[in-house]
Amino acid sequence: MTWQQQAHGLIERLPEESVRLMVEVMLRMEASADRTHQGRPIQDDSSKKQAYREMQDLRRRLSAFDFSEEDRAAGLESKYGLF
Repeated sequence: MTWQQQAHGLIERLPEESVRLMVEVMLRMEASADRTHQGRPIQDDSSKKQAYREMQDLRRRLSAFDFSEEDRAAGLESKYGLF
């Protein structure tokens, strides 16, 4: 059952006054969402893909600092001691 079908079934069981109030709330939410998105360009996929490529490049460059578990444990112990 889809969300629309579930909503339709619920709305049919509500009294008329409750349906009117619910529709008013939905209209306010829609108007608020429209005001929020006005004047802002929709972000295209290319900027997201560019950010992903930059993240992957950074990950590749940082992999040069990937130490073994023993080296990491020894470094932590020398800096912080044993817990």
